[in-house]
Amino acid sequence: MALLEGMGQMAARLSQRGRKGLMTLIVGTLFLLNLNGALAAGSASIGGCVWYDDNGNTVWDGGENGMAGVTVELYNVLEPGNTYNRTTTEDGSYQFADLPAGDYIVQVPETVKLGLAEYALTTDNHLPISLAGEDCSDANFGYEALASTGGPAEPTAVTLSSFAAKSGTNSAVSPLWLGLAGLTLAAGNLFWRKRLTG
Repeated sequence: MALLEGMGQMAARLSQRGRKGLMTLIVGTLFLLNLNGALAAGSASIGGCVWYDDNGNTVWDGGENGMAGVTVELYNVLEPGNTYNRTTTEDGSYQFADLPAGDYIVQVPETVKLGLAEYALTTDNHLPISLAGEDCSDANFGYEALASTGGPAEPTAVTLSSFAAKSGTNSAVSPLWLGLAGLTLAAGNLFWRKRLTG
């Protein structure tokens, strides 16, 4: 604002011809600044899909569904500190719009966890893309399910012998633990017999 006021005061001191020249310069400068802002926003886009690579062949085959809820990151190679994020939609798609021309990197995590399932990438985790004003719509990433761990381990029965085996290798201590374990089991057995028989 102060800059415009200063230019206005300068224009008041100039001759008629000088004022026209200064006004032309001001209008031209504002036009270029506005044009630069429009170009900075850009009109290109980068998009694609993250999908379940069921057979792990790195190719998006027919019948393989999109993967929702995966975070995709984008940054300009010249500005690696400015990272933009998108989360894939229900069909696995994502898009970064209004990008200026430039060199970009699109990347996803090596592994993702969705619910109780975990997935690992079958494709590269980052794609370099150069934009010259056009759209890129094939920045795709595939994930396959990691092998199941089989769920929680089955509980194992604790017996007197297994308890004694785990009590240590010191022969002076093991009989003591064995005796204590035997007394505890006997007392518990007696307690429950009395409760059941009334």
